[in-house]
Amino acid sequence: MPQPSKRTHPARRCRTTAGNFAETIAGIVDHVLGGCTDEAPIVVIGPLVWRPGDDGKRLWYFIVASAGPDFRCDQIGSSDEAFADECRWALITDLAQRRPIVVHDMGDELQMAQWSEAIWPCPKTQQIREDIEAERRQRARPQ
Repeated sequence: MPQPSKRTHPARRCRTTAGNFAETIAGIVDHVLGGCTDEAPIVVIGPLVWRPGDDGKRLWYFIVASAGPDFRCDQIGSSDEAFADECRWALITDLAQRRPIVVHDMGDELQMAQWSEAIWPCPKTQQIREDIEAERRQRARPQ
């Protein structure tokens, strides 16, 4: 599984007021678009998936890919599946308001990696795609 960049933004439980949640999402969008240099930035958003957390519970997350001078991907996640999904949709909604922009909403991690590699060909996107393909081959093998 590809590792997220070190610029990971954990989605925090900040739903105490609608304003705090909206401000947090807007801040994440600003971060995602911060390095984009294209007149109409391209952003690719992956599906909501999970991995085992340090506490043994599931950590729900999604990846947001974008590029400025270099390709980057950020992981946004929460131990609460519904909250992580809410963050994902709020991020998509906020991004759609920042025109001009191209947003690809992907339903599959491998598809996201393939699109990212096609849009931003570089060793990093190639490695991410190869890692996901290897992970899928491993899972497909009979135990």
